[in-house]
Amino acid sequence: MLAIGDGDKLVVGKPTIEGAKVFATSNGDGLSAKIYGMKYKAKTRYSRRIGHRQAFTELTINSISGAGMKAGTQIDTKKSTTKEEVTENGS
Repeated sequence: MLAIGDGDKLVVGKPTIEGAKVFATSNGDGLSAKIYGMKYKAKTRYSRRIGHRQAFTELTINSISGAGMKAGTQIDTKKSTTKEEVTENGS
């Protein structure tokens, strides 16, 4: 890891932080959107269409721990959705 932050505290590695660990859970594999390419040679009647889909693994970060940090610092991965009530007068 290059850097770990916890509120006002920031630990920066030179170039990495020794003993830092990231705990993650795999959400499965997938393929990205298809990208098309083209090969073409003038005057030789040669053209070819090429397609590519990059494979990836989706991860969810559960916790980060390292030197100078609390063990197992929890990362809030869920976005909080709060609805504000608006009255008729707009306040």
